[in-house]
Amino acid sequence: MLAIDIDPQGSLTTLHGVLPEAEVTEDMTISPLCHGTTEDITPAIRSTYWDGIDLVAAAPFLFSAEFALPARQMNVAGSRFWDVLNAGLEPVRGLYDVIVIDTPPALSYVTINGLWAADGIVVPVPPSGLDFASSAQFWSLLADLGGNLDQQEPAGVRKAFDFLHVLLSRVDQADAASPAVRQWIQATYGEFVLPVEIPKTSVTSNKAAEFATVYDVQKYDGSAKTYKRAVDAYDRFVDLIEESVVEAWRTRRSEA
Repeated sequence: MLAIDIDPQGSLTTLHGVLPEAEVTEDMTISPLCHGTTEDITPAIRSTYWDGIDLVAAAPFLFSAEFALPARQMNVAGSRFWDVLNAGLEPVRGLYDVIVIDTPPALSYVTINGLWAADGIVVPVPPSGLDFASSAQFWSLLADLGGNLDQQEPAGVRKAFDFLHVLLSRVDQADAASPAVRQWIQATYGEFVLPVEIPKTSVTSNKAAEFATVYDVQKYDGSAKTYKRAVDAYDRFVDLIEESVVEAWRTRRSEA
């Protein structure tokens, strides 16, 4: 699997044991792609301590890509700012079963590149009123943007995704407002909502503070029930995404 971090905050990079501000150099990121100094992501790929997982890292300097991409669009004839990452992935697509792209939490130039390089989307939405409103705005903007970009493509070519999923995350059972917002989310997104919720627990909060995940726990000092609830939720989520990926493979194979 290849993990690509395009969020300048570098959270995904940190979870792979790499410190964005101290250990990440420009050639380890998508920055050369965005600035036009290369058209191949291969030189940015590094192995990680997770067996079978490679990484393209991110760091705060990746914010410069938000200026580089529109500048190329204005100054380079035939440039397609939304397709830079997608084109850069072509040499390595056949090397990995799955490529995961972690985008910034806003519809920026870099995020657009991540979306247009992807075959499926998973959007985590905490059951709070503000997060629900933000997610609705995201989908509206994405739909408008997709319509505009499709007009820039050759006739008959449209961006399509194999799956779109909404994931209820950081669900706090003690929050009295959560049930109502969960109903709004379910009513709005219907079948796109995954049948699993990621709970807000002390184990996930504690591991996040240590720049780690629940899967890095060797011995948990808290409640075994709390730990199991967190791990079971993440395991179920992974199973559901794997099912979507395998179904996409089957569909493409049958159409080939």
